[in-house]
Amino acid sequence: MATPLASVNLWTVLAESKRIINAHSRHFLALSVLFLLPISFSSIVYPTLHNLITDRLPDNSQAFFTIDSPQHQPTIPTKTLVLALAFTLFVFVFSLLALGSITYSVFHGFYGRPVKLVSAIQSVSFSLWPLLGTLLTSHIVFLLIVLVAGLFLFLVVAGADLMGLEMDYSSPYFVGLSVVVVIALVLVLLYLQVNWTLAGVVSVVEPRWGL
Repeated sequence: MATPLASVNLWTVLAESKRIINAHSRHFLALSVLFLLPISFSSIVYPTLHNLITDRLPDNSQAFFTIDSPQHQPTIPTKTLVLALAFTLFVFVFSLLALGSITYSVFHGFYGRPVKLVSAIQSVSFSLWPLLGTLLTSHIVFLLIVLVAGLFLFLVVAGADLMGLEMDYSSPYFVGLSVVVVIALVLVLLYLQVNWTLAGVVSVVEPRWGL
């Protein structure tokens, strides 16, 4: 049974992590093979499959005329789009499974409780939907913040046009405003990302929705 820690620092985190991993090395190795290895393997296989199914044009001259022709606008092949979506979904699902099972194992290992592979896998069924809702909600908030920043720039440009001011997108004023907005956007997103890093972990440990 682990005793409560008086203070938490980097050395304490590393020491506790080493203790938990050494005590259950085979368990975490099995979880890595089940959930993390498929992600690594798919990252290697995806570029190969992408190159195999990508529609190639016969020669450079045909590619030139096809792109420049108004009747033949360049589009994303359906197979490429389906493959990219399938790869993204595969990585996202296995990442959730890995996060849920590993968090469950670390939590029980920290308090000296029995850590079993079957229990860790079964815990995913209880934590998957709260974890999914938590991550999707955080990404929606990030997207809304980006849209608000873009809307702010749009309103500034529209307001300048209404007042009869000519807005030159290459002018130092517009570039400076854009830089300020981008810096503020990055700081806000970084602040939220740092504060919400363990939101998914909390939703698994408690377990509850992290809304």
